[in-house]
Amino acid sequence: MITDHPPRGFDGGGSSYQNQDVPISCRGSGAGLSAQSDDSTPRRQGAQNKKERAAGARPRGVVAVSLRAGARAACAPGGTVVSRVRRGAGMNRLVRLFGTSIGRKLMTALSGLLLVAFLAGHALGNLTLFQGRDALNAYAHWLQGHPLLWLFRIGLLLLFTVHVTIAVRLALENREARPAGYRRRQLREAGYASRTMILSGGLVLAFLAFHLLHLTLGVVEPEAFRAVDPSGRADVYGRVIHAFGQPWLVLLYLAGLALLGLHLRHAIGSLFQTLGFNHESYETLLCLFSGLLALIIVAAFATIPLAVAAGWVGGAPGGAG
Repeated sequence: MITDHPPRGFDGGGSSYQNQDVPISCRGSGAGLSAQSDDSTPRRQGAQNKKERAAGARPRGVVAVSLRAGARAACAPGGTVVSRVRRGAGMNRLVRLFGTSIGRKLMTALSGLLLVAFLAGHALGNLTLFQGRDALNAYAHWLQGHPLLWLFRIGLLLLFTVHVTIAVRLALENREARPAGYRRRQLREAGYASRTMILSGGLVLAFLAFHLLHLTLGVVEPEAFRAVDPSGRADVYGRVIHAFGQPWLVLLYLAGLALLGLHLRHAIGSLFQTLGFNHESYETLLCLFSGLLALIIVAAFATIPLAVAAGWVGGAPGGAG
């Protein structure tokens, strides 16, 4: 018979038995033998087995194996382990990891990394504006007709939802668990961006909603949204030129992008810290890299309203731009 008994207090996760050798007692005889972990075995048999260990003999009835969640061992006559039959519960361990604070931080970091990659790609695509009306409209037409567009949009929405939900939960947990004195000390040491992550994140979320209503769904300016170019494609170029020809929209987008940069700078730095890249020898370098990457992404977006407002791009409808 094969049994599966972890030691008392063992949860397969953060207990002191994780990744340690835990004694297994083999009991019974013949086919009725069972392997049972017993955390009291060393205390009971420590004195008895001391001489046997000194003599190089294996203590009778007790063996040590690396016990993990779901591990099993088979006992042969004479009280020895002949094999480990199964090592399971890997998926359960992963689920438990993401149920912990560090697991949720890891999820926030990984989802944030994917969102940063999306922002970089989106900014790069938007710069097609500087190639003229035909180039931008052709790029937008290709995106709208892509068979995986809605699958990508749904995945992006789920990713964004996971990131925001877990980030808010972590912020609330930290606020509840933090003593008042510790909080005052942390506020002195932390930067402005880190202290306002939830606030800046909420404002960025509001800005994103407006951006989608404005240039993606056409709710804000429906007349410009319905325009088409001479080729019959949606005139995304004309839509952008019309929007940023209005100073209030330029200021609104620049303010939203400034908030995005503030959020990104701290988020990218926190991402490296969560993934373990936080040694003091290169902490300054990572801080500079985080700020530079956030600046590049924000600058790529900001060049568009600034260029239109300054008259560097634009032209008559139907022109080359």
